[in-house]
Amino acid sequence: MKKLNYKDIVKKARALLHKKPERLGIHLEGSEARIVRLAKSPQGVFKLEAFERVAFNLAQPTIEQQRDFVRAVARVGGGLQKVAVNVEDPSLKIRRMVFPKMPDGDVREAIRWNFRENIEVPIEEYVVGFSPLQEIPEEGKIAVMAFGVSRKAIANYAERVKALGLKLVSLEPAATAILAAFTLNGVLNDDKYHVCVVYGESISIFTVMKGSELLFSRPLPNMCQGTLKKNLVRDVGVPETKIEEMLALWIKQSPSDSSSEEWAKVAEGDFNSRFMASMTHFYSNFVIEIQRSIDAFCIQYDVEQVDLIHVCDIGVRYPGLVRHIERTLGHKAKACNPFVALCPPDILQGSILDEAPSYVAAVGLALP
Repeated sequence: MKKLNYKDIVKKARALLHKKPERLGIHLEGSEARIVRLAKSPQGVFKLEAFERVAFNLAQPTIEQQRDFVRAVARVGGGLQKVAVNVEDPSLKIRRMVFPKMPDGDVREAIRWNFRENIEVPIEEYVVGFSPLQEIPEEGKIAVMAFGVSRKAIANYAERVKALGLKLVSLEPAATAILAAFTLNGVLNDDKYHVCVVYGESISIFTVMKGSELLFSRPLPNMCQGTLKKNLVRDVGVPETKIEEMLALWIKQSPSDSSSEEWAKVAEGDFNSRFMASMTHFYSNFVIEIQRSIDAFCIQYDVEQVDLIHVCDIGVRYPGLVRHIERTLGHKAKACNPFVALCPPDILQGSILDEAPSYVAAVGLALP
C-alpha cells in the first residue's frame, strides 16, 4: 500500500473541505442517513430528483444496515457514486475570528493557533479552513468564520465511505450545508438575521445566517432526542422501548388527544402525567438554550436581535414546539422547508412536505 507523505495528507484533507462537482448529499445524523440527489436544468435551475432516508450508523453499521444503505444510495443516485457527507466529530470547531490583514496561509496558521486550547489532538494534526466575512471589525483587520477538524476524523470518514464503494468528494460541517440550502431557496435574500435550529437524534445545532454568510454556529448541549429519551426513561420510570412507543404516538396525535383510547393503552396509570411533565420541562429548557445562543450571537456581533427562527428535523414534528418557541421568545418561528425551490407546489404536499424539514443539510450537501 502506498504511503502518503505529510504534504499529500494535508492536500487531500483540505480538498475534502471544498465543494466538488455533481454528487449525492448524505446527511448522517444519529442512526440514520438522509440521501438527496438534485438535478440541474440547462437554465441552471436545480430540482429535487430523489430523496430517501435509511437506518444507518457510519461508525458501526450492521451488515443489514450496510446492505440497505448501499441499496438506498443506488436507488437515489442511479449509479452516481460521488458523495458529500457532513462531518460531526468532537474535534470539529466553528468560530468567528478577527485578525490583522495577512496572507491566507498566515490566516490558517493563526486559526490553528487560536484553536489549540480547545482541541485534544496535536496542533500539527488539525486541518483548518476559513471563509472571509464581509464585516470590517476595524481598520486594518479582517473577520473570518474559521473551521477546524482533526486529520484523523477526515481520514476515518474517507475510509468508511470508500469501504461502501463510494467516493467522498466533499466533507463539511452540517452548518455550512444548511447555509447552502437556505441560499438555494432564497431565504437569505432579505438581508435579515435568520436562525436555524436543527433538533436531531444525536445533536442539535444553532446557526445564524445573513446574506450569503454563516455568522454563528454552536451545538445546543443536551438538547437532542437521544438525551430526551434518557430523561423520559428516568422521569416516567419505564424502559426505553416503552418510551419510544409513547413518544412516537405522542408525536403522531398531539397532546390534545392524550386522553384517547390509543394513548391510554400506552400511557397507563400515572405514566401520562409523568410523561407530560417531563416534556414540559424539555420544552422550557430547549427555549432557554435557544435564547442563550441568541444572546451570545447578539453580543458577539453587537446587534439587538435576530429576525426569524427556522426549526428543522425531528423537532418540527413535536406538537406545538414551533409555536412554543415563537410565543416564548417573541420571534417569528416556522418549520424549515428546503424543498420549496426544488419542487412544484402540486408535488410539495402530503408526505413530501412532512419529510422536508429533515433534509435541509442533505440538500445543501447535494449542491455542487
